[in-house]
Amino acid sequence: MAEEPLNKNTIPAFLVRQVLTSLLIVALALAAGLAVNRARPDRFDPFVDWRAAEVEAGYRRLPEGVLGVKFEEMVRLYRRSDIWLADARPAEFYSLGHIPGAKSVPLSEAEKVLPALLEKMPRAQLVVVYCDGSACPDSFRLARLMTARGLRRVAVYLGGIEEWEGRGMPIVRVTGG
Repeated sequence: MAEEPLNKNTIPAFLVRQVLTSLLIVALALAAGLAVNRARPDRFDPFVDWRAAEVEAGYRRLPEGVLGVKFEEMVRLYRRSDIWLADARPAEFYSLGHIPGAKSVPLSEAEKVLPALLEKMPRAQLVVVYCDGSACPDSFRLARLMTARGLRRVAVYLGGIEEWEGRGMPIVRVTGG
């Protein structure tokens, strides 16, 4: 009996088995992952507004004696102009865009910059510190440093510049000449 010539359009059976086996493994891994996720108390929910969840998580990381400020409160305070804003991000990021009226107080330079700023700052005024967002630790650290230097009215804007700009609020960009 003569062998039939291989058709170029035919997929070898072993390749089909390999692909089906791989798909089965992926499906089983996905099912196992979903089952474990469902059983965990801190499970991942793809339908949650993660930005809001990050802000809520930020409240748990606030230093003692420091308040947390959400977006709506931040807008109200900003419009009343009775806050002293401190941007804790590095100067390069401050230049790329910051909340109008904010002073650049990079965490890396805070030990040098803070004494002069504290002399000029009214002690009764609320200081609001921010950085990129609730996942950025610089605002928490700067707020802790400010309270250690004697400031009593310190808050962290938990949404940071990311939320501020994302919600269409004004941003100042420093342009070089």
